[in-house]
Amino acid sequence: MIEHRRRRVLGLAAIVAASLQLPVRSLTSRATADEPPSEVSRAKPGAVEAPTRIVASQKPLADQGGPKSARAAGARLTRRRLEAVEMLKAILGGSQMGPGEGWFHDGELSRGWPWLARRCGAGLDDRIGIDTFVGPVELFDRLDRDRDGWIDRGDFDWSYQSPWVKLSSAAAGRFRAIDLNSNGRVSKAEWGKFFDRAGASKDHLTPDDFRDALIAPSKKPEGPPPDMPTTLTLITGLLKGEVGSVFEGPRVGELAPEFVLPTIDRKAAVDFHQIRGKRPVVLVFGSFT
Repeated sequence: MIEHRRRRVLGLAAIVAASLQLPVRSLTSRATADEPPSEVSRAKPGAVEAPTRIVASQKPLADQGGPKSARAAGARLTRRRLEAVEMLKAILGGSQMGPGEGWFHDGELSRGWPWLARRCGAGLDDRIGIDTFVGPVELFDRLDRDRDGWIDRGDFDWSYQSPWVKLSSAAAGRFRAIDLNSNGRVSKAEWGKFFDRAGASKDHLTPDDFRDALIAPSKKPEGPPPDMPTTLTLITGLLKGEVGSVFEGPRVGELAPEFVLPTIDRKAAVDFHQIRGKRPVVLVFGSFT
């Protein structure tokens, strides 16, 4: 419990210091019992380390070894708590916590386009056809996301800047607008009503009618959504770990953490250490509230 609190304090100090750009010597500097903290305090070999403490410098970062040292220190701090810093900045900036905001980044793949390109003997800027694809035709058809007969870098781009993702999102929005009873299907009657609205009750649609019906912007209410938490609530949740941990999880390629968790029926427990490496395991870390 004490270690958990200490790490939380250090993490929160890193967030505040990086976000407000406070002059900081070293957020996790260590000093021996008989040696005061230096500009870059490191424990000597064989020395007994004193408890970690936060030490504020009296000099700005730019004066601690010049601009390069300041930039290097900022880069180290950013790498250490980048996601938490981004989240705090987004909250303070009035973010609505939408895609790509705060620490809601694009997903990463261990076997994405670079891996497939190497496997099929293609360059990163090349395209893979069915004749050079290593795998069954069914898999090729699934990976060819835009159905153009080729697999390329764009088929693996799931970021919100991807043209395909943007078009797919727009199409899903228009589908929901046409699906009046929200059952996930558009009936002939619902399509007829959409036709009538798009054509202003005419018996035909012009190219302009069709375009306007498809790309008409949806009306958004002014101000934040009524159920959107206040800035204070989000900051409090961030500090308490209720909107996510300030400590980043494992990255792609790193080992998943050990854990022991109860099953859904609470009649048994799952020890990840006992099944690691023995059979395929899918771990989903997320908040479903």
